[in-house]
Amino acid sequence: MIKFNRCREMSVIKPKCLYKFRSINLDHKVGIERFKQIVIENKLYFAAPSEINDPFDCKIPPNFDADEKTLRQFIIDETRNNPDFPGAPDSVIESFADDVIASDGVKKLSKDMLASMRLAQGQILNRNVGVCCFSAVKNDILLWAHYANGHTGICLEFNIQKGIQLFHRAKPVKYYKSYPNVNFFKCYHKNEHWMPKILIAKANCWKYESEWRVFKFDGPGLEIFPECCLTAIIFGCQMQDREKHFLINFVKENKMGIKLIEARMKENKYGLKFMQIT
Repeated sequence: MIKFNRCREMSVIKPKCLYKFRSINLDHKVGIERFKQIVIENKLYFAAPSEINDPFDCKIPPNFDADEKTLRQFIIDETRNNPDFPGAPDSVIESFADDVIASDGVKKLSKDMLASMRLAQGQILNRNVGVCCFSAVKNDILLWAHYANGHTGICLEFNIQKGIQLFHRAKPVKYYKSYPNVNFFKCYHKNEHWMPKILIAKANCWKYESEWRVFKFDGPGLEIFPECCLTAIIFGCQMQDREKHFLINFVKENKMGIKLIEARMKENKYGLKFMQIT
C-alpha cells in the first residue's frame, strides 16, 4: 500500500482554512445530490487520479539513473527477498549481482523496469488512491471561473483545526517548470516510496490554484469528515437568485452553524470581496 509517511518531508505550515469550489445547478441532480451529501452527510468524494482534469497529473515516470554501487546493492537486496532464491548464500547473491552489472544487464533491467512501471502506474494509482482537491485561497478569480462554473457556483470553507482527523493528511502541491526528477533508486536507498512524490507534482501553469490535496489509500470513494469543520458556504458573485434562495433555505433548515457568505465584485479594481448573509 502507498503511504506518505514513508517519505521524509519538510514540515509545512498549513493554512487555517482550505476551500473547495463547486458548480451548482438545480437542473443537474447529481451536483445537487453531491452538495447535500457534503452538507447533510458530511461526506467528501475522493476521485481516482484518472478523473483529475489535468492529463499530466500523476503520470510522471520515475527514472532509474544510478551509480554502479547503488545498482549492485539493489540487485542484492531484491535477490535476497526473491522467493525463487530461498536461502541462497551471500556469496552467490553477490556474484550474481556482479555478473548482471558486468554483462551490461543493468541497462536492460532499467529499461524493463521503466516499461513495466509505466504500464502499472496508472492501474495501481486508480485502484488504490483517492484524491480530494482544495485550495488555500477563496478570492482567486480564475478558480471561481474554472471550478465554480463562471462564478455561478459555490466555495466551501473547511477549518483545518476543526477537521484535524481529515486534514492532517493534507499535502501542498508542488509546481514545476519541467518534470521533477523522481529517482527510483534514491527513494529506495532512503526507504521512501517514489509514488507519493508524483501525486503532488503539477506543471507551473497551475500555480495560481494554490492547491492542497488530501489522499485516501483504499481507493476512490466517499469519506466522512468531522461535521464542525465545514464552517462556511460562499456564493459566487454571478449566482442566479433561484440557486441562491434554494441553498440559503436548505442550509438554514438542515444545518446550523454554517456561515453563508456572498462574493461580490470590487467596484474599482479586479477582485472579490465577501459579505456575510444574515
